[in-house]
Amino acid sequence: DARDLLGSRALDDDDDDDDPEANRTSTIEERAVEAIAVEFAGVDAVILDGATDVGKRFLGEPRRLRNWFGGESVVLAVPSEPRGLAVSRVRLSRTSAASVTSVFLGDDDDVEQASEDSSLVDDLKAEVEKRLADLHVGYVSADVDGAGTVLRGGGCVSAPTISTATKPPTFCGCLVAECRTGNLAADAVRWFAGADVALVKGASLNSKLRASQVSGDDVLEMVPDLGDEIVLIEGVSGAGLVAVLAAAVAPLANVSLDFTEDAFLQVSRGLNLTWAHDNGRAVLREVFLHGKQLPSFEGAVAGDDDDREEDAFFAVAASSRLLEDERFAEALRGGSSSVSFLGRPAFAAVVEYLSSEHASPGVALDPEAEYFEARVVQSPDVREVHVAVLCGKENDLTRREQCDHGLHRLDQINDKHDGVLDDVLPNVRFTAHNRNVGCSVGDPYGGLADIMADIAPATVSLIVSGCSNDIRDVSSVDQRDKLRNDFPDTDGAGNHVVVSPSSTAPSLNDEGDYPYLARLTTPETQNGIANSLLAERYQWGQVCVVHEDTLFATELAEEFTKNFLAAQPFVAGDASNRVLGGGVCISANRSCELQALDPGGDRAVGVAFSLKDLDDGLLDGTEIVRRAAETGAKVIFVSTHHDAQRAIFAASYRENLNSGLGYGWLSGLPSEAAFQDPDTLETINAAVFGAEGALGFLEEVPSYNDSEVTRAYLDTWKGVSSKAGCLEEEEEGQVTKRASYCDGDDDFRTAASYSLFWVDSVDVYARALHATGGVPADGAAKIDPRSVYDVILASNQTGVTGSIVFDESGDRRGILDLLNLVVSDDDDDQQQQQQQLGQQQSRR
Repeated sequence: DARDLLGSRALDDDDDDDDPEANRTSTIEERAVEAIAVEFAGVDAVILDGATDVGKRFLGEPRRLRNWFGGESVVLAVPSEPRGLAVSRVRLSRTSAASVTSVFLGDDDDVEQASEDSSLVDDLKAEVEKRLADLHVGYVSADVDGAGTVLRGGGCVSAPTISTATKPPTFCGCLVAECRTGNLAADAVRWFAGADVALVKGASLNSKLRASQVSGDDVLEMVPDLGDEIVLIEGVSGAGLVAVLAAAVAPLANVSLDFTEDAFLQVSRGLNLTWAHDNGRAVLREVFLHGKQLPSFEGAVAGDDDDREEDAFFAVAASSRLLEDERFAEALRGGSSSVSFLGRPAFAAVVEYLSSEHASPGVALDPEAEYFEARVVQSPDVREVHVAVLCGKENDLTRREQCDHGLHRLDQINDKHDGVLDDVLPNVRFTAHNRNVGCSVGDPYGGLADIMADIAPATVSLIVSGCSNDIRDVSSVDQRDKLRNDFPDTDGAGNHVVVSPSSTAPSLNDEGDYPYLARLTTPETQNGIANSLLAERYQWGQVCVVHEDTLFATELAEEFTKNFLAAQPFVAGDASNRVLGGGVCISANRSCELQALDPGGDRAVGVAFSLKDLDDGLLDGTEIVRRAAETGAKVIFVSTHHDAQRAIFAASYRENLNSGLGYGWLSGLPSEAAFQDPDTLETINAAVFGAEGALGFLEEVPSYNDSEVTRAYLDTWKGVSSKAGCLEEEEEGQVTKRASYCDGDDDFRTAASYSLFWVDSVDVYARALHATGGVPADGAAKIDPRSVYDVILASNQTGVTGSIVFDESGDRRGILDLLNLVVSDDDDDQQQQQQQLGQQQSRR
C-alpha cells in the first residue's frame, strides 16, 4: 500500500503543528510530491523550491524512496536564499549518475495540482491491487529467489555472487549477478515473444516469488514496471548481441554499495556467457547461444570452429526502456534489424507464462530443476604478464620481421577465439613491450630498464631477444642484480625467464652465470665443428679467420680455430701459419671489444674488427677485405652478422679481392639478408657476386610445404602481414601505427631467417607457464622462474621449427644444413640461391 511504498515518515503528522486541518493538508501535499518520485517511470529526483510551504518540509537531508520500478528516487528541496545556488549533479545508488531525470516543483500551485492527481492515483491503485490479488496465475514449488534482488555486499548465501577486481568483497543480487527471478522473467519474455533470446534488466526486478499459489499482485511485486513494453527486435547480428552483453557486464568493474549502474542483464535459457576482470575492466570471455559460440570479440575464449555462429542473426526480446538505453540501442537497432512493440509489459509475460505452463500444483514451476544451469558466470581474473621484446635495429627489415613474428604469436595466444593455443593460459594476457636495441651494437639493458620504468610497480616476467651480446646484458647474474638495485620497489625485478630465438655464443650456456636462459638454436660449438670438418674434407690447410668483435662471432671464430687445428696435427707455435690474420684488430681507435684467441689462450688469431665502428660508418668493408687479402689466404672464414657480411662481400667484388676462381668463402652465418638492402630488401648484386660459391651451415627450419605445423602457422601470417607493415610512416611529426606486421618479401609462405624461432620462443614459455599453473593469484611478480625454466628444460614438443628438445644447460641441439650460394643467369635475369648440399647433426 501507499504506506509501504512511501515510508512511514512521509505519512506521520507533524506533532509540533496544532492545526489538524493544516496537518492533514501538509501530509497530503508531501504524499503528492513523493508520489511523483515513486509512481512515475523515469523520475530519479524531485527538486523543490525551499521557499514554498511544502518545500520547507523537505529541507535538510534528501528523502530516498524505493519506486514502483525497482529503483530508487529522491526528493529534496533547494534553499532559495541566497539566490544563485545551483544543483549540478545528484548521485543515486543503483542508477547512473550520468543521466538524472528530475521534476522541479516551483510553487504551491504545482503542488496543489499534484495533490489532486495523487487522490485519483490512490483510488485507481487500490482498485488494481484488489483485482490483482484475486488473479490466480500459477504455482511454484519453491521460492523463486532474487538472491537479494537489491544489491548486497558480502555474506551472500546460496546465491550467485561476483567479486570485485580487488576482492574481497563479493556482491550478489539481480543488479550484478544472475538471479532466479531474472531467470523466470527472461524465460517468460522469450516465451511470450517467440524469440531466440530475451534480455531483462536486473534493475527492473523487485521481490521474489514465494513457494505457493502465485497471484497477480505477487507477479507485479516481482516485475512492477507496467510501462516497460516488451519489444521484439528481429535481425540482430551475433556481433550486435555480443556488443549488448559486453555493455551489460562492463560496469561490473566498478561495483560498490554506494554506486552501481543499472546495466546488468538477466538472460533467457540457452544463452550462456562468462566474463572476467581484466586489468581494471570487466570483459566478456565466452558467449554461447543454444550451444553455438557467437562471433569473436575482445577477450573471448574460443570453442571448436564447427560450433561457431559467425554470421547468424537472431530475434531478441527486450523491453522498450532497454531499447531506449543509449548503452544498448545502437547494437540492437543496428544493421537490418526491425522492431515490433508487443503492447504488453514483462508483468503480462510472466502472468501468461505461469498460467500456461505451470497452472496447477502438478506442474508447478520447480526453480531447482528449471534453473540448475548457470547462465552468467564470472571467470577467474585475467592476469597480466609483461614481456620485453628486444628487437634489432629499427631500419633493418629482416630483424623487424623476426621480431614481428614473436609479437604476432603473443597476440595469437592472447586471442582466445582463433584456435591457436586457446587452451594454454586461458586467464592470462601477455602485454608486449617492444624496444629496438640494435643487435650487439645498442643498449639492451637500457631498453629493459626503460620498459621496467614504464610498467612499475609491475615487473617483466619474460624477455625474448635474439643476439648474444644482448642476451648477455639482460640475463647475467650481475645484470639481474643491477635491475633489482635500479628498481628496489618492484617486486620480482630480475626474476625473469629469458628465451632467445637465435643467440648462439657457447659461453651463455653456463647456468650459474646466466640463470633461467633457454635458447632455441644450436650453439656455435657445433657450427665450429661443422665448418672445420668441411675445411678438412677439402684439405684446406690455411684459412684466414675474419670476425667482428661481438660475443657470438668471437666465440665462433675460436671454436672453428680450435677444431680446424685439431683436425690436422700441427707443431706447437705454427697456429699462425694455419689460421691467418695475425691477431690484428681493425677499428677507429685500434681497440676491439673481443678478439678470438688460439686454443691455448695465449694470443689473438685472425682478423678482428669493431662492429660498432662499421655500423657507425667509421670503418668499411674494403679495409676488412684488404687486411684479409694481405694474408695471402685463398679461403676466408667469415664469422659476422649479416650486416658485416654484406659490406665484406660487396667490397670483395668491387675491389676484386679474394673473388673469383681459386678463392672461397666459409660463412659462419649464411643468410639472404647478407645480400639485401636492409631498408628495402632489394638485392645488392655486388654482395651476391662477391660471395658467389660461399659455403656455410645454418640451423634447419621446415619450409611451408615441409611441415603441417609450419604451414598452419604461416597461413595465419598471411592475413596480418605485408611489406607495408615494415614501414612506420610519419604525419606532421607523429608516428602512425604500422598497417600490419612486417613481411619483408610480401610472401607469407617464406619467413626471414630465424623468424620462426621467435614464434617457438614464445610458445615454449607459454606452455611452461601453463604447466606450472599459470600466474599466481597474487600476480605475475610471484611467478617462480625456476619452476618455469625446469619445465622448459623437460619439454619435448613439435613447434613451427620442428622438434624442440633442450639439453641440461637450456640449449636446443638441432640440425645444421650446409648451404652453397649459386648464381644463375637465365634469360639475362641473374638470380642467386643458397642450395642445400648436406647436413651436420649436432652432437649431444
